[in-house]
Amino acid sequence: MHEGFPLPRWAWRSVGAATALGLLLAGEVVGALGAVVAFTTAEVVFDAADLER
Repeated sequence: MHEGFPLPRWAWRSVGAATALGLLLAGEVVGALGAVVAFTTAEVVFDAADLER
């Protein structure tokens, strides 16, 4: 677990996948793509923050 982030990475990724899947099932393709981009961007930001330490 990351000390500055209260959730473990697997939980964060699960929320992202569930969000994207839920939006896809609802027919919101653009929303699902936005969720994937947002969660991927967050992963990159957290990885960059880890490298700064």
